[in-house]
Amino acid sequence: MKSKKVNFKILFIIVIAIILTLIIYICLGKVGILQKLNEIIKPETPELFSYIIYDNQDEKNIKMLIEVNDEKGIEYIKESDGKTINCNGKTQVSLDYVATKNSNLSFTLKAKGEQEISKNITLNDETISNNSVSISKIKDIEGYKIFEIKNNLSLIADRFKTYYKIGENGDWVEGKGKISTLDYDLTQNGKVNEEDNTVTIYAKIVNEIDKDNKLEDVVTISQKYEVNTDSTQSSLEADSLIDAVEKYNFDDGEYSVKVAEETYNLKVQTFNQNLEIDANTEIGSENDVATENENAKSMVVLKVNGDLTINEEAKLTAYASKNGYGGPKGMMIYCTGTLTNNGTISMTARGAKAEGQNVYLWKNSDNSYEFVPAEGASGASSARITTSGFWGGRFTKVGNSGNNATNRQTAGGGSGVAVAHGDSSRYTSISGAGTSGTSYSGGTGGGAALGETNYSSYTAEAGSINGGKGGRSKSSYAGNAGSGAGNPGGTDGNDGSKGSNGTGGLLIIYANSLINNSNIEANGSNGGNGYWNAGGGSSGGGSINIFYKDNYTENNGSITADGGIAMCATGYKGGAGGTGSISVGQILNGTYTSTYTNY
Repeated sequence: MKSKKVNFKILFIIVIAIILTLIIYICLGKVGILQKLNEIIKPETPELFSYIIYDNQDEKNIKMLIEVNDEKGIEYIKESDGKTINCNGKTQVSLDYVATKNSNLSFTLKAKGEQEISKNITLNDETISNNSVSISKIKDIEGYKIFEIKNNLSLIADRFKTYYKIGENGDWVEGKGKISTLDYDLTQNGKVNEEDNTVTIYAKIVNEIDKDNKLEDVVTISQKYEVNTDSTQSSLEADSLIDAVEKYNFDDGEYSVKVAEETYNLKVQTFNQNLEIDANTEIGSENDVATENENAKSMVVLKVNGDLTINEEAKLTAYASKNGYGGPKGMMIYCTGTLTNNGTISMTARGAKAEGQNVYLWKNSDNSYEFVPAEGASGASSARITTSGFWGGRFTKVGNSGNNATNRQTAGGGSGVAVAHGDSSRYTSISGAGTSGTSYSGGTGGGAALGETNYSSYTAEAGSINGGKGGRSKSSYAGNAGSGAGNPGGTDGNDGSKGSNGTGGLLIIYANSLINNSNIEANGSNGGNGYWNAGGGSSGGGSINIFYKDNYTENNGSITADGGIAMCATGYKGGAGGTGSISVGQILNGTYTSTYTNY
C-alpha cells in the first residue's frame, strides 16, 4: 500500500512538471509571436534623404522635390550653393529645388545629436529616369520585346498621369506596366529610326496644374533599342493555308500563297524557340488593315517552332485600325509544340473590312477541304412599324437578330429598332438591316429609326456589306437613336449615339497539343443605344477554327464567338448579332476529325 502511494506521488510530480513545461513553452511562444507581429506591424522608417524629379521640360530648370526625415529632429540642411535652411528640429522637411541638368549637387544634413551627413546627386539622364519615370527592357526573344514603364514618383505619384509612345511618329497612350513590340511590325509601321535601325520608346509623367492655361509639370524620357529589320517576300503554292505554314521555312515577311483557285496574302512572324507572351501583344500593322477607301490586305500569322504560352492577364490579338476600319483578314497561330493559353487569344472586334473568299484551312486525305466559306450567315431584315392612323401614340418594333453561323461561317449582323409616333395620320419607321458575314468578318449592324415627334416617317441606313461601317440611325432629335456596329460603327443621324467599332473576326489555331485554361474569343460588338434608348443593330460573331495533332485539353477555359448583345430596354431593343462558329478537331492520318462544334 505504501509503495502504491509513493508511485502515485511520483506520477503526480511528473504530470505537474510536464504541465509547467508546456506553460513555459506556450508563454515563450506567445512572446515570439508577439515580437514577430510587432515587427510586421511596425511602420517602415522613412528614408533619411529621398528625392523625386517632377519636371524636366527646361534642362536649366529641372524641378525636384527633396524630403528629409529623422525622428530625432533635423537641425539644418545645407544646399550646394552654401545656403543653410534651419529646420528647427522638425522630423520631416520637404524642399522644392531647381537645378541644371548634369550638375553635381551636394546636400549636408544635420540631425539632433548626430554628425553631419553629406548626400550627393549627379543630375544626369539615369538619375532623372530613376527618380521620375523609367523604361526598362525585360524580355527580348528573336524580335519580340517586352518593356516596362514605371512611375517612380513615390512621394506624389497620385498627382501624375503616366504615358508612353512607341516611335517618334507614335501616339501617346496613357498607361504604365508592361508593353510589347514585334520588330517586324515596327518596321512595317514606319517606327524604326532608319539611321541606326532602332526604335525609340518614350515615356512621360504629367501633372496638370492649370488645364485651361496649359500649365503642367512634365518629365519626358526616351530610350533607343535595336530592331531587326530583315524581311522576305515570296510567292508560293500549297494544298492549304496550314500546309503552307507547316512546310515552308518562313522568315519574317510577306508571302503570297495560292491554294486551289484562291490567293492569300500572309504577313508571317516566326520564332524558332519557345515563346511566352507576358504582356498584351498585337500582331500586324496599319499596312494590313483597311482604310476609308481601301480594304484590308493581309492575314497575320504567328509561327512558333516550339511551345507557345500566353500568360495570365496577357492578351494575344491582331492589330486593329486606329481609325476604326477593322482588323486584318484573319489571324493564324501555328505552334509546333504545346500551346498553353492562360490569358486571352482574341479576334473580338477584329473582323476585316474586305470581300470574302473561301479560306482553305486544311486539305483532307480524300481531297475534301476544311474551309471558311466566302459568305457568312445572313444579316437581319429591317424592323418596320406603322402608326394606326386612328389614335395617337408610340408604336415600336424591336430589331431582328442576325442569323447564327454554321459550317465555319461568321454570323450575321442585327437590325435596329423601329419606333413611330403618330396622330390620326399614318407614319412609318423602317430601321436599317443587318448584313451577312464574310469569311473575314461578322455582319454589320443596321441603324435604329426613331420617329419620336414631328409626326414624320423615318428610314435608317443598313449596315455596309463586306464588314464595312455600321448603319446610320435616323431620329427626330439629336442623339435619340443608336447606330449599328461595324468597321467603323455607324454615326447617328443627328450626331448622337454611335455604334461600336468592330465585328467578330477569323481566328485559326494549329498546335501539336493545346491546353486552354482561359479565354479564346472572336466576338462581335454592340450597336449604339441613343439617349431615348432606341437600339442600333449589333455586329455578328466571328469564326474560330482550332486544329490539333495529339491532345486538346479544356481546363475551365471558354471559347466564344458571340454576337454583340441586343441594346436598350425591352420594347426598344436593337437586334443582337448572330453567334459565330466554333470548330475544334484533330488531324488524324491526314484527315480532320471533329471534336466539338457549336452548330
